[in-house]
Order: sequence, then C-alpha cells, then structure tokens
Amino acid sequence: MNRRDSDSAGFRNDAWYKSLGGALAVVAICGTLTSVCTFGGGGGRALQATIQLERLAASLDHTGSIHPDTARDLARVLALPDYDCDRIKCRAGVEARNSAVRARLITLITIRTRADTIAAWRTRVTAAGPAQVSEPR
Repeated sequence: MNRRDSDSAGFRNDAWYKSLGGALAVVAICGTLTSVCTFGGGGGRALQATIQLERLAASLDHTGSIHPDTARDLARVLALPDYDCDRIKCRAGVEARNSAVRARLITLITIRTRADTIAAWRTRVTAAGPAQVSEPR
C-alpha cells in the first residue's frame, strides 16, 4: 500500500509539517528576542531598536500563536525605555515608526496569546514605566 494514498498518513504528515513550521517560528522569535535584548538599547540607537521591533513583528505575523513565556518576554522588551520613543529622544520619522510597531506588537500579542495570560500585564505595558512592569503571576 502506498503511504501517500492513506488519509491518516497524509494527515500526520501535514500535522508534522505544521508543527515543524511552528517550532521554527518559535526559534526565530526567540533568536530575535535575544538579539533585541542583547544588541538593542541606548538612546542613540532608537532607529536600530525600532527596526528590530519591526522585524520581530514581521516574524510574529507568520505564527499561529504566541507562547505565554514569549509574550512575557515581549512585554519586558516593550517596557524598556530604549524601545519606546515616548520615553527617549527620537527623530519624528523614527517616533512614528516606533509608535506604529509597538501598537502592532501589542495587537499581535493580544490576538495570538491566551486572554488569561495577557490580562495581567497588558495594561501595565501600555500605561506603566519599566520599573512598574512585573511578570504576571
């Protein structure tokens, strides 16, 4: 019997490829988060930080869901002053891009993470400074 003719084998293969794609997306997101946390920062690097956030948002566009730990890490990054042009000096063009990508990331996190996971930190990320943002319990 040819394995390709079997419906269950085809389903398993499709599921495997989808889970592999999801796993690769998680690895890409974690790598991006690591680079954002490691190489980003500094008031003079507002453009670089904004570009990193834009790349992160683009990679999140291709994921089905966001793991709660990843959502918490994203919240921590968004709470850093170096990634928020409202709290550091930025040029007008960078400030507009930064504001747009931050709103996009918050929307993606909200849509693609379970509601009970994000409820604890969402309001703190949008309204509080980094000293007031803590990990949800």
